Amino acid sequence: MQCLAARSFLGKAVRNARIRVAVSQDQLAKKCGWSQGKIQKIESASQATAVGDVDTLVEALGIGEELAEKMRDSARKSRELRSGRPSPPPYFHRFLESEPHATEVRAWHCERIPGLLQSEQYMLAQFRHAGADDVTQSMRQRLERRKTLLGSRPPFYRVVLSESAFRRMPGGRARRNAILADQAEHLIEFTSQCTRLQLQVLPFDAETPYVPGDFTAMSFAVDPLSADAEAPEAGRESFVYLEHAHHGDYRKKSQELKGYHNTWDQLSAAALSQQDTKLFLQDLAEECRSRLPLTALPQESKDLLK
Repeated sequence: MQCLAARSFLGKAVRNARIRVAVSQDQLAKKCGWSQGKIQKIESASQATAVGDVDTLVEALGIGEELAEKMRDSARKSRELRSGRPSPPPYFHRFLESEPHATEVRAWHCERIPGLLQSEQYMLAQFRHAGADDVTQSMRQRLERRKTLLGSRPPFYRVVLSESAFRRMPGGRARRNAILADQAEHLIEFTSQCTRLQLQVLPFDAETPYVPGDFTAMSFAVDPLSADAEAPEAGRESFVYLEHAHHGDYRKKSQELKGYHNTWDQLSAAALSQQDTKLFLQDLAEECRSRLPLTALPQESKDLLK
């Protein structure tokens, strides 16, 4: 996801430089001979930027050479998404680019396992079901994203999964037990590796009257109003992400954030403890393994990644 980070850095650098010299997007666009929409797309990181366009912006905004060279390098990296590799939908770019810089992530998923926590067998079945053109590259990208929780400064990742997420596996009934056993065992191992990962399962018999749709709340330590343009957290505001079938919504109003945090706290309080969640996963893996034939799990995902 390096290209997404590059686009974001470039967009924030342009926006901060524009604000510093007190010009509007429309005024800057006229100085550059462009449309206002092009400036908006660059600042919002929604399109790749050519190095020549960066030079135009540098001159128009009076940006120093040190930052200008970093912006040029970001422009080169920002064009990776045009290389034909699998790319996430545009509405998910902000989520992926923000994830490594969050200080805390609170997530609730009721029908699926989120990308960061998926086993390789789960990924493979999911991508194939979705008709991915390049399954191998899609899996490599997701495995690369997983390193977010294994780095030197991972976010405090707190996730509650409904029991439904384990009862509905990609691949259908034919492979459900194999994929579910692999997924449960992966979560047991992964939570032992990630010291800042808190995983809980909300069982069907939990004392909660209803459950909401999926949401993820991201928090950041740096105040965007005082952040330096070159800091990774610069310009980041806490938000809640809501994903729908064909689009995603970002909510950042303080009352909405507070409401979702309270909802997450209620779900967490009703869910199994971390220790009981581990026991739940162990029992689930054993149950599924007992239903499998004596042959080993398919090695297909590992073969693909060799």
